[in-house]
Amino acid sequence: MNARRAGLIAVVSLGLYGLYLIGMAHTATSPAPDFPNYYYSAIAEAEGESVYSDFTDRLEADRSASIPNINYLADPPPVVLLFYPVRWISYELAFWILIAVSGIAMTATVWATGVELGMGRPWVISLAAASLLTTGFRFMTLRNHFEAVLALLAALGWVRLRRRGSPGAYWGIAAGLKLFPALWTVGLVRNRRAVVDGLAAFVAIVGLTAVMIGPQDFSVYVREVIPRASQWFQATGNYSLMSVGTLIGGTPLGWGLTGVGFLGFGWTAYRLGNDHDALYVAGVAWSLLLSPLSWLNYLVIVISPLMVAARNINWSKRNELYPAAFMLVGLLAMRPIVSFESTWINIVLSRIPTMSLLVLAIWAPGLMVKRAKALGA
Repeated sequence: MNARRAGLIAVVSLGLYGLYLIGMAHTATSPAPDFPNYYYSAIAEAEGESVYSDFTDRLEADRSASIPNINYLADPPPVVLLFYPVRWISYELAFWILIAVSGIAMTATVWATGVELGMGRPWVISLAAASLLTTGFRFMTLRNHFEAVLALLAALGWVRLRRRGSPGAYWGIAAGLKLFPALWTVGLVRNRRAVVDGLAAFVAIVGLTAVMIGPQDFSVYVREVIPRASQWFQATGNYSLMSVGTLIGGTPLGWGLTGVGFLGFGWTAYRLGNDHDALYVAGVAWSLLLSPLSWLNYLVIVISPLMVAARNINWSKRNELYPAAFMLVGLLAMRPIVSFESTWINIVLSRIPTMSLLVLAIWAPGLMVKRAKALGA
């Protein structure tokens, strides 16, 4: 790709994303889920209340708005550290700062991944800009979440791993913010340093949170917040194995399917050996499948692994082109489809990203190892 074409793609992508921001700008003043969860939990902590306090009354008093959804923080306590500074700034300013941070984190993720893969600068620039138009990133922007930060932590850890360093610090921090990134290190059990560093980073961020806001909120999170997650197992836009199983046969089947998934993850990790690229791709994909809640906005985290996997695909072979295309479309461009009368058709169509994650978790890493062996022969 030449520089002129890359520049055109970047300009068009940024322009379209700018239009998208203009279209959703009203959410900065008329709150929609889920940014208020972060903002008001930090405000509650600053005022000596639990970060898991229900903020319905506060939202109505401050912004004359109500959200008929979840009105409490649903993330682990260390998330409050990310939003600690908002106590000193307005809601609107905090809203747009997080939008900007997410955009920077997403483009930096693609840039770091592309540079490490040896991709030309025009390709990296165009892909970085285009990443802002993926379905997952646009939905993340609409809800104003922070998963782009997790995507960057994942990519930086992979870069360290590729350069014979330890990804533990990055991935341990990510686990402290969202729990499921702890699964990224499962395939690295042979790498004791990575596991130890990851555990140390996780303990450090948890400990720092306990010192800054107190340990009581950890108890609330375990006793009250985690059990509430079950109400969302069947929700549209949840792409976990738990969601698929619960939709088909209730919560017991959901847990059963998740258990089978853990066995599949263990088998995949064992089969991949010490192939760091394949373990990275499989680890991220399996973590989203095995997390009980795996929302559309979480799919921004797979953009870097998709780039790694795509570099190993022979696009001229149909037996590689078709599954790769299904994987890319399902993870970058799909939204939930639930417009049919048939429950089974709705389940299948609304969970296409789940099937795409399975392709990324099983097929893509296997192909990568096979290609690496062929090149090494």
